[in-house]
Amino acid sequence: TLTLTLTLTHSLTMNNGKRVGETGLGGVRKAAGQSAAQKKEARMRKAKARAEEQRKKLLKSGVDLPPAKDEYDLSALEGPNRFTFRSSEYWQQHKASIEERITKEHFNAEVSTETMNQLIEETARNYASLVIERASEDSTPSMAELWMTIIRKRASNEPEYRINDWVEFLDDDMEWKLGKVLRSFKGFHDRGEVGEQIEYLKDPSEEEDENVEKEENEEYFYEVEGCGKSLTSKELRCSEEGLVKLFGRGPWIWQQYALLRLEKKLRFQENHPDDFESICILEFAEDNWNRWVEDERNRHFSDTYNHPRITDEGRESLRKHIFAPFQIIAQICEYDEGWDPANSSDFGVFSYCNFFGSGMIIPTVVMIIQWVLPILLLVSNFKGVKNDELVTLDTYFCVQDDSATKIAKKLTTIMVIMIQLLYTTQIVIDRFIAFASSLGIDLGFGTYDVFYRYKALRGLVRERRYESALQSVGYTLDGVMNTLYVCFLYMVNVQNIIQAADPFEVLLNALALEFVGQIDEEFANSKWWDNDRRWIRAVGVSTVLQAYIEKHTMKSAELFWRRFNDEIIVDNDDRKGILEEGLSIHDLRDSLGVKLKKDAKFLKDKEVAKEDASKIEYMTPSDRVEFDIECFALESQVLEATEYVVKKRVYFGEIDHLFLGDAVTPLFWRFEHYRTWSLWDSILYCARTSDLDTKGDTKNPDNHNTAIFSLRKSAKLEFGQFWEEYEPNAKLGIEFLNWDPDAARKNPVKKAAQTICRTIFFVELFEKIEESYEAKKYKDIPFWIYDAAFEWLSYFIQIIFPIYIIFGLFYSIAYCYGAVKDVPAAT
Repeated sequence: TLTLTLTLTHSLTMNNGKRVGETGLGGVRKAAGQSAAQKKEARMRKAKARAEEQRKKLLKSGVDLPPAKDEYDLSALEGPNRFTFRSSEYWQQHKASIEERITKEHFNAEVSTETMNQLIEETARNYASLVIERASEDSTPSMAELWMTIIRKRASNEPEYRINDWVEFLDDDMEWKLGKVLRSFKGFHDRGEVGEQIEYLKDPSEEEDENVEKEENEEYFYEVEGCGKSLTSKELRCSEEGLVKLFGRGPWIWQQYALLRLEKKLRFQENHPDDFESICILEFAEDNWNRWVEDERNRHFSDTYNHPRITDEGRESLRKHIFAPFQIIAQICEYDEGWDPANSSDFGVFSYCNFFGSGMIIPTVVMIIQWVLPILLLVSNFKGVKNDELVTLDTYFCVQDDSATKIAKKLTTIMVIMIQLLYTTQIVIDRFIAFASSLGIDLGFGTYDVFYRYKALRGLVRERRYESALQSVGYTLDGVMNTLYVCFLYMVNVQNIIQAADPFEVLLNALALEFVGQIDEEFANSKWWDNDRRWIRAVGVSTVLQAYIEKHTMKSAELFWRRFNDEIIVDNDDRKGILEEGLSIHDLRDSLGVKLKKDAKFLKDKEVAKEDASKIEYMTPSDRVEFDIECFALESQVLEATEYVVKKRVYFGEIDHLFLGDAVTPLFWRFEHYRTWSLWDSILYCARTSDLDTKGDTKNPDNHNTAIFSLRKSAKLEFGQFWEEYEPNAKLGIEFLNWDPDAARKNPVKKAAQTICRTIFFVELFEKIEESYEAKKYKDIPFWIYDAAFEWLSYFIQIIFPIYIIFGLFYSIAYCYGAVKDVPAAT
């Protein structure tokens, strides 16, 4: 449906034999015999008639607009040769071309309403053709399309991305996925707004002041293929595949290095400049990036980065992509909307165990309380039940008090049915939505909040096997208590409320167990636990670092090579000595001039990290200042100075650390042994960069091999023919990073059902075992089995729970209530 139509204010008229063009497009002379008021009234009548005609057309298209009632509604239509139109991206992009066409085709000629309407209709038809063509075309990216999105120049007033651009979006599971922009619009979070009206040929100076405040409050939103919600530019970035082909893997190696530097910098220390809530994360990343780019040893990358064909937009696209984890951390530290844990009451004590892997004492107490109470009720309820009665459905769904009167049992049965109806219409649905959220699936019911994002990040750490053993225990405990236990509790409650033939007693029993299920959240919301959510905010930062720092890659030269393909070279000067697959850690370090011991693990080395911590040559200027101050404080032996200056090891759960020792990781010290700055310094500038100046076959510009930029002399940015046709192709083994061709067709409910089925039938378990076996990670296999056992139980009870509740409801209605009639009034 096209709602992008123009409203003509009036036609250009003739006066005294002169055409409008003789006085300019903006010049309109008064018609003879008409006063200014009469002319204005006539113009308003015509404008109102045209507006009503347009409203009827839109109404047929399904767009209901209120009719124009007075002069105020039509004020935007007033003015010499002005017309207004909606601020869709199409009109924004074609405003200049429309103006040029009007000037060329109708200058010095009478311009009638019919002519202007014809121009408008032609433009709208062209737009409709583009929409239809875009909808029917094969939605597969080519390398040239990725590059066009990256380095295309943008005007100051246009959106960062436009229709058909290929971008990566941050999906519900906190992973970046490649998709095509389908729509962009400017406005607020209220998607009901059509957009602001723009006046053609209006003096820009008239708009400048009135739009300043509006522009500050508005931003562009985007709809991307494969994503079910509107996204801001913070949640979008250019594709990794395209950026790697342009710039090489150097920036991604730097990203790992900079994240390690950031963890070393961060503290959990209030009122300190380096406290995680005080430090400017993006400024830190910017300073380290500029220092790396401008380093003399990095001149090959610098030449590519500053190449004349790489626009400022291209450089900014790379920076935005590489800074993505820093941006997420900054959003957490700055209490950004959707990232502040203080706005959520869903964090329970088990959530803290999940993220920290420590602080187990209170959660253990809570777990004991929550399990013992319903189990005692079950034991009490079944104490006098005979063995043959255990197999009858009446024992589980019908009122069991045989001493009650008939009317009391009937009223109690009705109360039980009401509670079962409540469970069926609310609890079953709520549990399914909560369960889907725990799987990283947003069904669009407002669940995509800070708690959801935290859980998705934690799931990312688990899937990549970056978690510690204690974190794994905490994850399992959190999962069991928030999925399996909750369903178990409601099933116990159904059995508990039928024990006494008293409606009021039934209601009290139902409410009592509801409270038991919320004990963990009540503990976490206590003022003495984490009143301002500072701990959970800090562990959110730590979780982002844990999700993005590829520790397995850093521990293996072979995995490091695989991660960066053949992009590593030994010598930047002669650009020779490309490392070969299977190169051992000893060969790699020897090639880089680094000595190592036999038991060392590539970039992870406890002894080297300890030595490099005091080597000045590997420090940044700010690190050097902090190091000197720290040394001075330690030498002075002033307790207050030492406590303030020296970064302390802070634990969530000091008692856990006392008993478990180094198994409990202090906050912002998780990657201490990866801070091998001397090793990083040897490999940080060794990534191969693309040769943008490759000439290829100059005699035949259409066949110049793999040259990135086209050799044709054209003002338009063009890429080589090879890259125009370079697309993902399974048969040829061509894959694009983060690209899933079926993502746009995946239904969230179907995705949740597939995930459950894959777990219930152990498909996912066998796939993980096979992958670990092929990768020779045999130690991971027991973990996957342990993990699958608890996941299977959680998923299985999610299936049983709705069946049990719904069946109980129908059984109570169809049998239990009717059976009461046969009971005598008194026994």
